[in-house]
Amino acid sequence: MSNNIVSAPPPGKEEAILRDSPDPTNALLKRLDSWIHVVDMIDEYVDSHIIIQRGITAGLEKARKAVYDAPNFNYSQPPQQQGEAPVNAEGAAAPTHITGIAESFEALRTRTDTLINKSYETENAIKTGVLPQLVTLKGDIEKHIKGLKSTGVKNLKEIEKARNLTQASIENLGTRVSSFNISAHTKHEYKNDPYVLHRYVRSALEDQVAKENNQIDAVISVEKNMETLEKHIVQVIQQAISLLESNIHSYSALKVESYDAINQTFAAIPPGHEWDQFLNSPSSPLIAYNTPKRNIDNIYFNNSDASPTKAIYEGIMQRKEGKLLKSYTSGYYVLTPSRFLLQYGSQNPVTDPTPDFAIYLPESQVGDLSPRSSGKNKFVIQAKDCARTIGLGHKNYSFKTNTYDECVAWYNAITNSNPTSPGAASPYINSPVLSHQTTFESTNSPPVATPVAVPAAAPAAAPAASPAYDTAAAPDYNPAAAAAAAAAAAEADPAVSQATAQFANTSVKP
Repeated sequence: MSNNIVSAPPPGKEEAILRDSPDPTNALLKRLDSWIHVVDMIDEYVDSHIIIQRGITAGLEKARKAVYDAPNFNYSQPPQQQGEAPVNAEGAAAPTHITGIAESFEALRTRTDTLINKSYETENAIKTGVLPQLVTLKGDIEKHIKGLKSTGVKNLKEIEKARNLTQASIENLGTRVSSFNISAHTKHEYKNDPYVLHRYVRSALEDQVAKENNQIDAVISVEKNMETLEKHIVQVIQQAISLLESNIHSYSALKVESYDAINQTFAAIPPGHEWDQFLNSPSSPLIAYNTPKRNIDNIYFNNSDASPTKAIYEGIMQRKEGKLLKSYTSGYYVLTPSRFLLQYGSQNPVTDPTPDFAIYLPESQVGDLSPRSSGKNKFVIQAKDCARTIGLGHKNYSFKTNTYDECVAWYNAITNSNPTSPGAASPYINSPVLSHQTTFESTNSPPVATPVAVPAAAPAAAPAASPAYDTAAAPDYNPAAAAAAAAAAAEADPAVSQATAQFANTSVKP
């Protein structure tokens, strides 16, 4: 059996020639490459935050421009500028009290300026404080990679050379040992003596093991250096991230505080503050809420109290036109100093400013008043309706009131204002109703007597006679019948004047 056959070592022993050498160089190089990649990613991440912060600064500057001008409101005092403290009447600094939009916008601008400065400081701090650490760290890793490559290759070559020498010596020893029994008594050179060869193997093996152990020490040293380097890498990354976070957190904390303060500032504005300032400003064009409203009764204008504008008599009468109509229509009538008898839809000048019916008394003929005993309470006027554009001729208009006293009052007022009327040419009934007027709120309301002063130019005439004829029953006027009726009326009513009976000879048709 040849002694060159490699056999398994006994328990507790190791092989002389190891199959693999302890060389983690490649693994460490790959790991360092991974760390380079990590540092590059952190560097890019930090650089991105620099860009982000730069964008925040630009955005804040744009926001600052948006609120650069003060609100376009008129204030009694201009908003204070940044850095200026308000003062009181004595010139001493007064406590700030932000209540309005202008003051709130000033606080908004101040806070925005602070954030702009802080954002710029944050960007600069990251650029000058975080990035240089990562650049230095990346350089350290690259130096370590370069040294690891050169040192690791050299040591492996020396170990491989020593192993080859040991392997040759072991094989030579095996050859001599296997032939020892055959040539034991044969002389040979001492160099081939198994003992000598054994010692030579041990010498070669000692050198190999020493180099292998040196390699192990070198590898362990490299590993320890690698461990130290990795710890340093992690620490630098931690410091970089911590510094990045510290700068960003400092800005973010100020940002949160600023926006919270801005929110509180605007939230403290009373909803009605600005409107109250505007409403109560000396130069405000608005009307105060407690401003009294105007009353037409308190308004004066030229000729508002002129006597030609005052009615001589006014109130409700009923009127019908001609002989065909049987029913009367109620209306509000006014006798003016200009000697017009006007009819309105109501007493309200707002709803009915213009008359619906108008006759000019000097161009009219007033008939006789019906006697009290007839119960008709009416009289007739032959006149032309000036309010009409169609039908320009004179017509007979019958006027009727609710009571005889009202009818007498109207008749006296009309005849006294018209010298051509029979009542004005003769004495007539001196009725107390003449000194009152009838007013009403609507055509359906009962008449209410209100005083009306009779103009001096139209004094009360003597009592006039009331004709006894019925205008509705006398379509054709008969002077003889009118005279007889006047006489009968004089007998029935002693207050009736004979002058009124003479008016029956006129040509007025009832």
